[in-house]
Amino acid sequence: MPVKLIASVCITIGMVVLNLFLNYKERWKDELKRFFRFGWLSLPGSSLGLGTIFVLNYQGLGNTYSMIIGGAVNYIISFFIHKYWTFKEKSKKRTTTEEILYLVLSVTYLLSSIKMVSILMNIFGMENWQGQLWTIVVLAGPNYLVTKWIFKKPPT
Repeated sequence: MPVKLIASVCITIGMVVLNLFLNYKERWKDELKRFFRFGWLSLPGSSLGLGTIFVLNYQGLGNTYSMIIGGAVNYIISFFIHKYWTFKEKSKKRTTTEEILYLVLSVTYLLSSIKMVSILMNIFGMENWQGQLWTIVVLAGPNYLVTKWIFKKPPT
């Protein structure tokens, strides 16, 4: 069964890249650079969030509670990284609105992650860490698109 999951993830990523290429013929290189910068700059928040999850799981805290605390760590770090470095949004006026929208995105991402990891562990027999990593891969594209929308520069 995991082979089908891997194939569907690869096809989905390929479709996202093809869609970016076809819809942004002149800008596709810039969009792909921004997507990879998003992924690269997501590493600190994701790494600390995953580290928190694994440490708390090891200490005996349940997977759901560990993911909630790890998600909060990821939220705090990633918000500032994506606002100021990934999307270079310097406006102070919109920060509260962006924080609220990013919190909604983070909670949605967290709930999706909890469900996906549960399915991957219980149905596909994956270990927790494998489920966490696959969830990050699968949700990277949608997370990027929504984060990009949150931090888009308002018209001047």
